[in-house]
Amino acid sequence: MEKTNKKTLEEIIRVDHAGERGAIKIYEGQLLALKTFKQDEFLKKKIEEMKEHEKEHYEYFDNEIKKFRDDELHHKDIAYDNGATKRGLFGVLDKIIKTSSRIAITISEKI
Repeated sequence: MEKTNKKTLEEIIRVDHAGERGAIKIYEGQLLALKTFKQDEFLKKKIEEMKEHEKEHYEYFDNEIKKFRDDELHHKDIAYDNGATKRGLFGVLDKIIKTSSRIAITISEKI
């Protein structure tokens, strides 16, 4: 997967992760309202089921975010294990790569 596509995928997963967390909170609010204002066991059960589905979704995205983080840390370790540093020419190259990556991401977001 190209770096830009991977970054886009990571952003989508983070947004989905946040959305699932929000959905859980919405269902918790609905359950509180049902408990407080209207006793409807059938509706309560349905909302609790949907909340559980959202928890499953949340956990899936949470694990994906951790896998991306682990991958990136592994890549960094490989680079340092093979002599990468932020001194001398490596430091200059590091800045060029970071700047080029930011420019490519910005362009890809606009196109």
